[in-house]
Amino acid sequence: MLEEKTINWLRLTLIPAIGPVRARKLLERFIQPDKILLASQKEIAAVLGNSLAEAINQQRKRIDIDKQLRLIEEYQVKIITQDNPIYPENLKNIFDPPLVLFLRGELLPCDDFSIAIVGTRMASIYGINMARKISTQLGQLGFTIIKREGEGFWDELPGWSMESPDQFTEFPQVCIPHSCGIEATTKLENAADFLEGGYPVTDVV
Repeated sequence: MLEEKTINWLRLTLIPAIGPVRARKLLERFIQPDKILLASQKEIAAVLGNSLAEAINQQRKRIDIDKQLRLIEEYQVKIITQDNPIYPENLKNIFDPPLVLFLRGELLPCDDFSIAIVGTRMASIYGINMARKISTQLGQLGFTIIKREGEGFWDELPGWSMESPDQFTEFPQVCIPHSCGIEATTKLENAADFLEGGYPVTDVV
């Protein structure tokens, strides 16, 4: 069962008019998510203006938190909020860090040393070979390799097919971020299970 504080972070995330940047402004004023959720429209308007305050006031009344909690339990998703000690420090320090991360699997200390290799859907043979070489060498050195799910560039790499999970054994830790929400993490179940420590993560409900 999630703590009420964590559920309030989740509620805040479910308000479409509040993104990471606006949330940061609100948190600077109200400190905690529950204070934002209880703030009057006038108090929110003092921070974000009347138009946004009206939208937020209407949207927070329509939050279906029970549905999200059912999904979290069904798919065994972990909620990592910005005030959680295991929230990735490097991510927290960007301009617009996600309020909440939805995780299946485990974040490990070694994930502080991670690298994302981002490609193109029309990669050259040279680019494909270099990506394979670089990712392999970094993985063997202990870096967490971040592979974006659904990125065609990776599909060209020999052994990177999700249908052949045994090909990933040269990597100690693989993170597969995607932005399709809690339900979509189930599509990556095999990818998370192919390797002890592999995990999908998303910041979108």
